[in-house]
Amino acid sequence: MSGKKTLLLLIAILLLTSCSVGDPFSSNDAITTLVLQFSNLPPLENNFHYEGWAVIANEDKSIGKFKIHPNGSITDIEGVAVPEGRIGTEFDVAEATLIKVSIEEAGDVNTTPSGSFILAGAVSGFSAVLSINHEEAIGKVFSTSSAQYLLATPSTTDTLDEKSGIWFIEDMNAVEPTPGIDAPDLEGGWVYEGWVTFGDTTLTIGQFELPGAGDSSDEFTGTEPIPFLPGEDFVRNAPPGLTFPTDLSSLTITITLEPEKDDNRNGPSQFLLFSGSVPETAEKHVTYPLVNFYQDLPSGVIALVKDDENK
Repeated sequence: MSGKKTLLLLIAILLLTSCSVGDPFSSNDAITTLVLQFSNLPPLENNFHYEGWAVIANEDKSIGKFKIHPNGSITDIEGVAVPEGRIGTEFDVAEATLIKVSIEEAGDVNTTPSGSFILAGAVSGFSAVLSINHEEAIGKVFSTSSAQYLLATPSTTDTLDEKSGIWFIEDMNAVEPTPGIDAPDLEGGWVYEGWVTFGDTTLTIGQFELPGAGDSSDEFTGTEPIPFLPGEDFVRNAPPGLTFPTDLSSLTITITLEPEKDDNRNGPSQFLLFSGSVPETAEKHVTYPLVNFYQDLPSGVIALVKDDENK
């Protein structure tokens, strides 16, 4: 099911849910219950968790910490199921103008959110439609983004190892190579990160905020000058079980969105943006596209409801 269809289904479910647990439009009493529904929001690793926030009078007020079970259901941070995704608060959430969801580290006891907001949405009526596109979340639109790469090893003088490097560049032979990634610049707690998967081992290509600038990694790259664009030559410092230089043909290339509060710093997040396999017959200096998976990024709907017992 596409992300748009899933979001429409979530809205329909929550409209029915809000009616079944009490009609918030029929009372002026305080509303202290929310019903959370998410699509494609992944479980976090290493005891990291999500936390919801209601913005009231420009103040972030926690509506609770929670986790996502592998089956997609909502649990508390101890792993206990939260029936129907219902969370209670000690304040009137009807006063909220915005709902946000952040990623928080294990053991977090702060009363303020981290800088890594994954979802946000304005409260309209008695619900909020959450997306990564909102300016208080990642704040970028990826539906028209694209990425392409080529195989080359500009950091070595050896012409026989050209299939051992991957660069997000349109034309390696241009005087000034142009970026191979057409996507928004990131800021505010999020970066892109490229990855290559060698069987059971996934290695970073590097993190970058700007698709038109260099990345954070040269761990495996040689000593010759390289373009100031995202990419990596896998020609040295091979981890145990791998041999460099190598041939990247048939391997999987991905680009993920990585939060500042990263639950897995040694591997890719589950916020996948681009992916693709290098063709078996790949040639050096020829560009190949990655597939955009923006439709699989998280979304959600939160309803503000009135319990029957408070009618």
